[in-house]
Amino acid sequence: MNALLLRFRDRKVRDIFWQVLASVVLVAIVVFFVRNASENMVKAGIASGFDFLWRDSGIEVPFNLTGYKPSDTIWALLWTGIVNTLLVSVASVFLATVVGFTVGLMRLSRNWLLSSLAAVYIEFVRNIPLLFFVLFWYFGVLAALPLPKESFEFLGVVFLNRRGLSIPTPNDVSGFHLALLAIVVLVVAQILLARWARARQARTGRDFPVWAAGFVLCGALPLALFVWAA
Repeated sequence: MNALLLRFRDRKVRDIFWQVLASVVLVAIVVFFVRNASENMVKAGIASGFDFLWRDSGIEVPFNLTGYKPSDTIWALLWTGIVNTLLVSVASVFLATVVGFTVGLMRLSRNWLLSSLAAVYIEFVRNIPLLFFVLFWYFGVLAALPLPKESFEFLGVVFLNRRGLSIPTPNDVSGFHLALLAIVVLVVAQILLARWARARQARTGRDFPVWAAGFVLCGALPLALFVWAA
C-alpha cells in the first residue's frame, strides 16, 4: 500500500492515472447513450443499421456522370452525390487557380489600366465574406431567373431557369466515358511528343511541328470522338 502511495506521488503516474480514468468514464458514457438509444429505437419499432442504402431511392438527379436512375438504390444516389461534389470541387479549384493567377499577373503588370482593374477586384473581393457571395448568387441571380415553365430557351434544346441549365444528354454515356479516356491518353501522348521533339531538336537541330500535332491530337481527334460517341 505504501509502495502504491509512493508511486502515486510521482507526477507522471498521476497524469497517466487520470487520463486512463477519464477515458474509461468517456467510453462508459458513450456505451450508455448508445445502448439507451438502441433500446428506445427497438421499443418504437424504428429499424437501425445501413440496410436503407439498398432501397430504391426514387429521387431524380438532373445531372450525373454515373448513369444513375431514380430506380437505383440510395447507395447509388450517394455515390452520384460524391461524384458530382468532386466534379464541382475540381472545376472550382481549376477556375479559382486560373482567375487568381491571371489577376496576380495583372496586378504586377506595368500597364496602369490592367493593374488598376486587378487592384479594384482584389480590394473588393478580399474582405467580403463567402456567405455574401452565396446569398448573392442564390437570391440575386438564381431567384431572378424564370420558373421552369417560362424558361429561357435556345434552339428548343437548352433551357435556363431557377433549377439551373438543362442541356440534352445521351441515354448511353459509355461512349463518352471512352471519349474522355481517349482525351487523357492523347494529352499524355502530346506531352511525350513535345519532350521527344525538344530532344530531337537539341540533338539534330531539326524542328518538329509540335503545335500542329497537338492540334490534331488534343483538338481534332477528341472532337471526332465526341461526335462519334454522340
